Amino acid sequence: MSREIKFRVWDKTTGYWSEGITLTLHMSGRLINVPPSLVLQQYTGLKDKEGKEVYEGDIVRSHNVFAPTTHIFEVFWREKFAGFFLKEMGKQDEQNTWVELMHGGNVTDLEVIGNIYEDGEM
Repeated sequence: MSREIKFRVWDKTTGYWSEGITLTLHMSGRLINVPPSLVLQQYTGLKDKEGKEVYEGDIVRSHNVFAPTTHIFEVFWREKFAGFFLKEMGKQDEQNTWVELMHGGNVTDLEVIGNIYEDGEM
């Protein structure tokens, strides 16, 4: 079984997305020589309701299936659980409030509406 492994790159120095970045992968599987000004964001393997790829660092809007409410989340990687999660924007960052992205939790109709670098004030 194969899956698509992709990254996008935010350059903190220029404040723009970078293209054509060459990264070096060590035999151990670790990236080496990544400039500290670059932030790598991995593709989750999922697409939103419009077919847009969902990356860590994205800001997404979602509807709760158990109540007629809409929530805004940040997509992030949680090393301890080896998975992507949703963290509600504007709420205290606590583990019991995270929603595991791969299983969808209580959310439907996921829609990418921005990212933490260009739209962090949402």
